[in-house]
Amino acid sequence: MKILYIAPDLPYPLANGGKIRTFSLLRNVAREHEVTFIAYDKQPDDPTRIGIFQEFCKSATAIPLQKQQTRDEKRKVQMKSILSSKPYQYYASHSSCMQKEIDKALAQEQFDLIHVEFSQLGYHKFPDGIPTFLDQHNVEYDLLHRIYLNEALSLRKLYCYLEWKKFKRDELHICQKFSHCAVTSERDKRLLQEDLPQLPCHVIPNGVDSTYFRVDDVEDAEPNTILFTGTIDYYPNTDGLKYFLESIFPLIQQQIPDIHFIIAGRNPPPAIQQYENQPGITITGFVDDMRTYYRKAQVVVVPLRMGGGTRLKILEAMSMQKPIVSTTVGAEGIDVQSGQNIVLADEPNEFAQAAVELLHNAEKRAGLASAGNQLATTRYDWRAITERLMNAYDTLMLQSKN
Repeated sequence: MKILYIAPDLPYPLANGGKIRTFSLLRNVAREHEVTFIAYDKQPDDPTRIGIFQEFCKSATAIPLQKQQTRDEKRKVQMKSILSSKPYQYYASHSSCMQKEIDKALAQEQFDLIHVEFSQLGYHKFPDGIPTFLDQHNVEYDLLHRIYLNEALSLRKLYCYLEWKKFKRDELHICQKFSHCAVTSERDKRLLQEDLPQLPCHVIPNGVDSTYFRVDDVEDAEPNTILFTGTIDYYPNTDGLKYFLESIFPLIQQQIPDIHFIIAGRNPPPAIQQYENQPGITITGFVDDMRTYYRKAQVVVVPLRMGGGTRLKILEAMSMQKPIVSTTVGAEGIDVQSGQNIVLADEPNEFAQAAVELLHNAEKRAGLASAGNQLATTRYDWRAITERLMNAYDTLMLQSKN
């Protein structure tokens, strides 16, 4: 097939879950189909990134951001959106430059399918007569609602309330524009189909490159070391870390005074940086190879209280044979069984005790790690996930011919 594939950013380097999903699926799809790729370029200071995609796509084009889409303008545009009927998502994602490039590609090529990453890009116009496929990384309005519910009374809470209301209206409308859509979990599918029961919706989970995140023969785990990974300034991660540092970590430290907590990931905001000099805490910032820190850890923690989709950090840790303690929200969308391949704990005392027990019990760590590895490598490797995407394409194309 000839596929027009559109994304909100060039997904490289693989610095967050959205980029990892987009890159992994795009590369695998391009192995079997002819792909024309268009994406915004959020790092214009690195012109080499586009070449990576030109190697395996028929063509790849980077679209410069308009002024209102830049990080420097974000707060200003968010304030503007409070007084507008349009949500911030519209101003951040829609541009005439992107629309012109889409129209140009459609004028030059007859595509069999248009694949769009993230619902926000659905603000652009696509022609009738070509099957369209929307990959929903999150149900974004649900994520905004969860942030609103957890936020203290503030201007941010008002903003999240208004953004939730406006983008729920728009996101549901956008989904109806597409022939089929994909979500990463059964929960997200139920959410969408509560309002759109006729929406053709496929569950295509997040995955892991199990040939990259693999166990080697060297055991580098450091005693009494726990790890959190992710893009730290992503609000659900920031919130989860603050919750862990304030309500859970002190309970662990009481029982294990020499506990070492590593926070590995880019852009730690001031709310997290303030813990940098406290005993037992290391904040790395951006790291080139997260496997180094997975290997150091005896236990990985995922103390999230909000979020959407599924967490790649859990699949990566499982693939690296690391035992995990997570909240129920943190592990949503992954077919885990608490006590078998993960430990789920939603109260601070329960979470802290689960981490302490794992740190003290090598046999239990090994059992959880082995079962988690089996789950990640057999059901969630990107090759298996791409096969599910291809099956969804086949269903869409068959229906479009009838």
